[in-house]
Amino acid sequence: MEKKEKNQQVFPMFELVDGQFKPLSTTDENWQSRIWGYEIIPAQDGNPAVILAKKCGEDGNVEDTTWNDFKAFAESVVLEGKTGALPSKEYLREQWTEELRDNIQAMDGFLVEEGADGEDRTADDIDYVGIPWCSEEYGEGRAYFFNLRYGSVDSRNKNRTSNYDRLAVAFNR
Repeated sequence: MEKKEKNQQVFPMFELVDGQFKPLSTTDENWQSRIWGYEIIPAQDGNPAVILAKKCGEDGNVEDTTWNDFKAFAESVVLEGKTGALPSKEYLREQWTEELRDNIQAMDGFLVEEGADGEDRTADDIDYVGIPWCSEEYGEGRAYFFNLRYGSVDSRNKNRTSNYDRLAVAFNR
């Protein structure tokens, strides 16, 4: 993956229509109001694709950000006939690079500059790269999450929410 300049489209975008992810282009009419997220990791060599929500939380496209809510949402959506799931912590750790983080920031900046619905943050908010929940549980009432800014894994109470929660959905294609 080549690092892109700040604030430009880096990843393929998707909209969510009746539980199905469909590709979306900037040439599509009203794409700013239709975008759900974008693919940060393409499917390759039998590994899953990962689509990252453009934003989560009460003003984003997935309001409830507990582990159970994210897990249920991920398992209710489909891409190319495949049902989603939360990504594993090991897979995210294997795929994470500083370049991936920088490209997520460039894509987020692009969405802000282009006026994508729900993008009221500043393009320079580095902390918002996000912390998606992972598929693995850690003891009773806890689950792992992945910090996209630092490439690290930690755990927390499944019912705890954060302004930096961000849904990632994996699809074996």
